[in-house]
Amino acid sequence: MWQLALPLGVTADQSFDAFHVNADNALAVAAVQALVHGRSDEPQLLVWGESGVGKTHLLTAACHAASAIGWRVAYLTGEDVNDQEALLGVEGSDLLCLDDVQQLSTAAEESLFHAINRCRQTHTRLLFSSIAEPASLNIELADLTTRLQWGPRFQLLPLRDDALHDALEQLFMARELTWNEDVVPYMLKRFPRDIAQLRRCVQTLDEASFHAKRRITIPFVKTVLSLDTD
Repeated sequence: MWQLALPLGVTADQSFDAFHVNADNALAVAAVQALVHGRSDEPQLLVWGESGVGKTHLLTAACHAASAIGWRVAYLTGEDVNDQEALLGVEGSDLLCLDDVQQLSTAAEESLFHAINRCRQTHTRLLFSSIAEPASLNIELADLTTRLQWGPRFQLLPLRDDALHDALEQLFMARELTWNEDVVPYMLKRFPRDIAQLRRCVQTLDEASFHAKRRITIPFVKTVLSLDTD
């Protein structure tokens, strides 16, 4: 079975179950899940939004959900595609996830254009992410912009304050951690309100908690994440 490597370092908090769904992103999440479970009439879709809103999490979750049901899955970033040989054979997969399309170089645009055409012919499902709508990505090859706009496009928005609180708790729960209730408000005051960065913090706390056999408390957070003790 042909398959490209999935993203490295995937953990329980990068599943669909760990993705915080609210009114702002529910349609996008439902569309991605329908795509990877074969319930969508659309063979292609794109999610877009600023850094840290969960695009990579959503694509990673899609890859693993599809792989779990036996699909051949390919995951690439725009930077990977700049090595134009990276796209050779992707039409042999059931699902191609291409993350961070904005990283694509001008030289690689034509390669992606042809890869999309091949994938459409073999009924490979396509899932893209980018920091903006395709028309705003400064892609020089107009036909590639057209291809990226063939399917539905959904914007992922930054989580609002209450949703970010719930999402951070969800990250702790996904790793089966125990924490004091004052930890989440403390972390939201001390770190950028960026769910991707908070996820990395939780991963670090998880590893430290496992080795220290410690519950997650504010003093523990301060020590592990090297925060000032004020």
